[in-house]
Amino acid sequence: MTTTQASGGGGMDPLVIMTLSHADGRAMNFEEANHAPMDLIAQGADGPLAQVMGLFGGESPTLYYPREGGAAFICGSEGPAALGVHRSAEGIVVIVGLREAFQFEERESGGYEALPFSPDMVCARLRLRRR
Repeated sequence: MTTTQASGGGGMDPLVIMTLSHADGRAMNFEEANHAPMDLIAQGADGPLAQVMGLFGGESPTLYYPREGGAAFICGSEGPAALGVHRSAEGIVVIVGLREAFQFEERESGGYEALPFSPDMVCARLRLRRR
């Protein structure tokens, strides 16, 4: 797993690209979902992404969407529709592949809430240790 970052310019958030590489040479590229309001809500502490990933200690995982190119090696030949990543202070990296992105509905109060999700939404669970 490698991560690169390019400045967003003009006050925009930086563009963060994560690449997952397989030992056989295949690679998958993902872009951090750090722009859209719904994506930021999904990544909140104890938010829907944390719940899907089984993180219940106030952790805030990072949401990524696939970029064009590469060859999928998780979640079938099409790859995941989204990826959740959490890096712990102890060096553990948890990656969860999602078959679909989170859906939201507007509350009467004006905020947004994630629609309920199914465990079938998860197509891959990886737990790695960084060296």
